[in-house]
Amino acid sequence: MVGVILNLARPSVQEIDETLSKFAELYTNDITAKREITQFHENYSPDKAVWWYTRTSAVYRLLNQSFRTENNDTIFDFRFYIADLYHCLAILHRHQNTTPRSNKSVVHLFHDPELINLIDLSSNIGGLVSFNSFLSASQLHHDRYSKCKKDILVEIVNLDGGKESAMPFANVSQSSSTGDDRETLFSWHTPFVVQSVQKSESDYSSVKLQLITKEELNEALNEIARPFIGTLCDPERLLGLGRELERNGDNKKAVTYYKELFKIVLSNDQYHIVDIYERLDQLYKEFDPDNNLDQQFGNFIRPTETVDYNSGEIDDLIGA
Repeated sequence: MVGVILNLARPSVQEIDETLSKFAELYTNDITAKREITQFHENYSPDKAVWWYTRTSAVYRLLNQSFRTENNDTIFDFRFYIADLYHCLAILHRHQNTTPRSNKSVVHLFHDPELINLIDLSSNIGGLVSFNSFLSASQLHHDRYSKCKKDILVEIVNLDGGKESAMPFANVSQSSSTGDDRETLFSWHTPFVVQSVQKSESDYSSVKLQLITKEELNEALNEIARPFIGTLCDPERLLGLGRELERNGDNKKAVTYYKELFKIVLSNDQYHIVDIYERLDQLYKEFDPDNNLDQQFGNFIRPTETVDYNSGEIDDLIGA
């Protein structure tokens, strides 16, 4: 989903205006929230994305609610803002990686226990995990900023520069609305390795996560994909069947095939999702130059929890 959002064309000014007007209408009975949406609408610019995210407002709440509930329609509407946040963090990350990160190797945050599953994490020590939100963390020691013992302390380590991180993160003090010089913001779905989980009935339960590099992430994803290479479920092979339909001039069948392929096996394979979108974009333009790509994709952007390589469904798809 992250790769899809970041690779889609930026919506027009008119589309953004219509989206924000729609958001304002959600708060007809909440004058404060409606005013905050209007302020965002009138004053937002891409270079201020972090400032608006660190400002507690209806925009922040609506975006994070859409992440938490996996409301893909609202996430899709917010694609311009998500992309701006990502690119701002990427710029800050590149700049900050040119200087040493003394005393910045550990940051902390507290997570709502309803949003993080200790049992799942305990069974995934050494495995990968990501969170369906931008994560805001602090260099403050944990006993300085949370009073609720039910919260789960998340400690993130290995933030030192030198290698390219899998997703950008940055100290956002210069861009934040709060001016907190200890705040670090991590991109949506930044991957971490689960190092340890400690449960406690009397004190904070805690989770230690290790930030990983882009190279380490690619190695891990290749390891996951390796069993499927050369099989019916090999993504490259499956995409090749769609390209063969195109070469044979059967574009309508190719569109149907790519859509079904997206839903069956590639919903978490962001690299190949982009390939599918590029092919669909080109095919739709050939059918109707005025076709709106966003409208075409609106009904089937539905990510799954895990990649479902169901050989029966694939057999049916290939034989269709």
